[in-house]
Amino acid sequence: MKQESENIYRLLHRAQESVLRAQEDLIEAGSQLSEVSCDQDNALTESLEHMSNSLHMAILELDDLIPEDLPDEDALSSETKTSLLSGISSLPRATAEKISDLIPDHPMEKLAGLVPDTAVERISELLPDRGRALIYSGLDQIPRGRASREIRPGALILEGGAFRGLYTQGVLDALMEANINFQTTAGISAGALSALGYVSGEIGWSARLNLSLRHDTNYIGLDAMRRDHGITGFSYIFEDQLKEHPIELDRLNDPRRRLVVGATDMNTGLVHFFENGRCRDFFRAARASATVPYVSRPVVIDQVPYLDGGMVCNIPYQWAVDEGYDKIVVVKTRDHSYRKPTGGAFRQQRINHLYYHNYPRLLDALSHSTENYNALLDQIDRDEKAGKIFVFSPKDPVEINRFESDMDKLGDLYWKGYRETKQRIEELKEYLSK
Repeated sequence: MKQESENIYRLLHRAQESVLRAQEDLIEAGSQLSEVSCDQDNALTESLEHMSNSLHMAILELDDLIPEDLPDEDALSSETKTSLLSGISSLPRATAEKISDLIPDHPMEKLAGLVPDTAVERISELLPDRGRALIYSGLDQIPRGRASREIRPGALILEGGAFRGLYTQGVLDALMEANINFQTTAGISAGALSALGYVSGEIGWSARLNLSLRHDTNYIGLDAMRRDHGITGFSYIFEDQLKEHPIELDRLNDPRRRLVVGATDMNTGLVHFFENGRCRDFFRAARASATVPYVSRPVVIDQVPYLDGGMVCNIPYQWAVDEGYDKIVVVKTRDHSYRKPTGGAFRQQRINHLYYHNYPRLLDALSHSTENYNALLDQIDRDEKAGKIFVFSPKDPVEINRFESDMDKLGDLYWKGYRETKQRIEELKEYLSK
């Protein structure tokens, strides 16, 4: 059975490779067409863009179906890989310019107007699974209330992970109920969004947002694309939802506490940390931290384009170490034994080159991101065993995808974080008191 499954996945892998090659051919055809005719048919140009974006979505959908550690049956030689990658990044100027038009660095910018609804609905991650509940059935059981204003020294570090962040939100609610409110909170991606509810002292706010709005297409889906040119509706969160379900901004901006989020600077390939009270628009910085790559327009802050901080640094642990904190608590969204698979690296490199060819430093950072992430996990393990830090992580592997649509699974993950934290509160207090 395992061999049959691997054969099926290999066929899907080959299908994805074929789609990627077709997309590259489409770009080249569009480029040549623009060179021979300055007055090309607008309908033909629109069709090329339409097909290019549709192929892009197919590539991403296939990427989620195929295991990252699938053995590569038809591995290419290193010389062939180098040749192919350099070919993508060294196209003629006219071709490169056309690539920027057909597949921009923020491909979702044109998607909503070009791809029919039926094409988008093929992607189960983006739109609701109509056969399942649209709101978590246990929503009324999610705790409510305000955290105390007691502040403890130390830094709380929150990993990203899209909807795996519901584990983090369960941890944070349990901490607030136990009057454990850290002086400093630093988050990346989903961790950055979860930090908003924690620092503002709103117990249950973040979890209720995700467990009630997951299938609202203004939050995740086509309407979010139309409004914000990405799969996440940040305007819907920070404008509409904050009006209906406000958080206490005075507490969020309390000068006694530090709130830090990290976003990837596309020009340098490094994570830039924004601190509340020290940047002009912190909500925009949080949006940058959580803006999903490949399927979202970058967030521009002071003329610098930013994307998800998790592209190159999913856990801002080193930031806390560099800042000199004695007490550091890390919340991970993967189990203790998890390490990111190293298979499929070349496939990912091709996609990276296709979309971010104008950002060589970002491409270099992405090429090392897996090994850096795994090395960081090893360092966290060593420091935890040495008693230097305290770590919350799921006891068992988290079996959900990046944009999980099963509300029961998401609700269960929240309670997993909540209950596992409750069980370790005394252990945490002992660590903090040393």
